Amino acid sequence: MIYIAAPFAADPDLWTARVSVLSRWLTSLGLHPVSVHAAIQAGAYGDDADPASRARGIQAACALVRLISQSPNGSMVIITQNDGTLSPGCRAEMGTFAEGKIALVRDVHAQGGKIDMNAQSQRLIAGTWGEWCAWMEEGNLPKWSAKLGD
Repeated sequence: MIYIAAPFAADPDLWTARVSVLSRWLTSLGLHPVSVHAAIQAGAYGDDADPASRARGIQAACALVRLISQSPNGSMVIITQNDGTLSPGCRAEMGTFAEGKIALVRDVHAQGGKIDMNAQSQRLIAGTWGEWCAWMEEGNLPKWSAKLGD
């Protein structure tokens, strides 16, 4: 599974549409993308403009991210803001993803198994919408980043 993180609050319609396009493309590659943008837009957690509702939405998103991150093949892709920075929600999701991967490694070691830290750290791709459009046009995902948590 691949969790898709992207900004939302600045323009819910635009960002939900972008996540949908990326989801369809990832699905066409045989991958299994997951995101919460449509649920947030539908009001599943309340009004995103309300701070308490927004906090519930981010909490729900992070719970999903944690589950995906603790899967050996769990991955995350991020659409950054146009300037390449992360929105506050994406920062929370990425932090949760990194924590989940660290917990997975600890669990495997505690059970006497071995895990390739490099393989586990390379499960994240982040780029602006322009970069994602170029990657989709090329038809290939870029290499997974080794800079998880940076």
